[in-house]
Amino acid sequence: MFPPGHTSIESQLRPGHAKRKFISLISSWQEVEDGLYAIVGSPPPCARRCARGSAGRLTLKNMTLFAREVMPALRAEFG
Repeated sequence: MFPPGHTSIESQLRPGHAKRKFISLISSWQEVEDGLYAIVGSPPPCARRCARGSAGRLTLKNMTLFAREVMPALRAEFG
């Protein structure tokens, strides 16, 4: 859960503060959605949620990589 090099000294000194960031410790689906760990639903609400700050930029980057790198392989396999 805390692999070397993936956790800063600051976050190790504040385990109570950092622990809510780990999805394995989330206790409800509402916390998953509020924390933007998953963005699900129909296109309009997903687009609104993706547009929020840095989470939106990261989502766009991941979706672009998925579309460029993963989808062509899936199309070749299952298309």
